Amino acid sequence: MKRWLAQITYNDGTPGQSIAFEELDELRDIIERGPDWNVIHKIVVTLNRRSVEVACGKCGWQGKQSELGGKFTVGGCCYCPSCRANFNPIPALAVSAAVREGE
Repeated sequence: MKRWLAQITYNDGTPGQSIAFEELDELRDIIERGPDWNVIHKIVVTLNRRSVEVACGKCGWQGKQSELGGKFTVGGCCYCPSCRANFNPIPALAVSAAVREGE
C-alpha cells in the first residue's frame, strides 16, 4: 500500500481523483500530468492508513474508523455521526450481530 493519498477536486467539472503515492515529492509530477493546474480547486493529502469497519452499539451505524476522525473523536472515544452517542469503536461485525439480537 502506498504511504500517501491525495484527493484532488477541480472547479471546471473534471471528476475528482484519489491518487495514492509513496513519496511527497511525487505529488508535483501527478499535478503536472494534468488536467491544467489552474483548474484545481483543492488538494487534500492524508496518510493512507488501512481503515477498519466499526459500528455504534447503540444505533448500529456502520462506517470506517477513519470517518470518525476530527470532530467526532474525543479522548479515544467517538461520537456516532448518526445518533451522537459517545462510544468506543468496535468491529462492525460484532455490533451487527448485537443489534440484530436486540431488535
